[in-house]
Amino acid sequence: PGLRVGLCAVCLPMPTAPADSTLVSKCAAFDAFSAGKRPAGGNVVRGVRWSPDGSCLLTASEDCALRVFHLPSEVAHDAYATTCAAVEAERGDGSGGGDGAATASENGNGAVTGGGGGDSEEELRPALRIDEGESVYDYAWYPLMSAHDPMTCCLLSTSRGRPVHLWDAVSGTLRASYVGFNHLDEVDAANSVVFEPSGRFIYAGYERAVRV
Repeated sequence: PGLRVGLCAVCLPMPTAPADSTLVSKCAAFDAFSAGKRPAGGNVVRGVRWSPDGSCLLTASEDCALRVFHLPSEVAHDAYATTCAAVEAERGDGSGGGDGAATASENGNGAVTGGGGGDSEEELRPALRIDEGESVYDYAWYPLMSAHDPMTCCLLSTSRGRPVHLWDAVSGTLRASYVGFNHLDEVDAANSVVFEPSGRFIYAGYERAVRV
């Protein structure tokens, strides 16, 4: 189990993707999920969220932990270039999304490899680990997050039997907790969480209820 980061025009939010799209593996994280005590069946990565500014990845895994990975600058740059090329191709500018993908492939010095990674991949190390203690149900970045402004570097999480937590994505400290109660006045864990696009409100989904 692990995380592999690749660039591919077919992954972009477009109605159609170039037929010759190429997936290029740029970096990977395997050691971070295999070290230490692991749950029975392995420490499976359950999900990944790309930060709004494109500089970081946020993962949730079977060991009830959230991890933040900083992406190498060239990966973020290549992702931007690949996106621009694919969007131009979709608009019919003739620049060809396939050309953008081919450039990324050349810069990557190789294609996707099997197993625990290849020589062309850079091993990512987590910049931050947050232990929730229980199974993580959902998590979300602050929508205006920018690595250049530490105050905006925060994220939400909800886990089994716990309140919604607002974490500092730089220090890992808990900024705030938002507690929901059920009809028995017991702490009710949210099944899902998301920021309102402006970042002013938090929406939490519970059984038969949405709380703001």
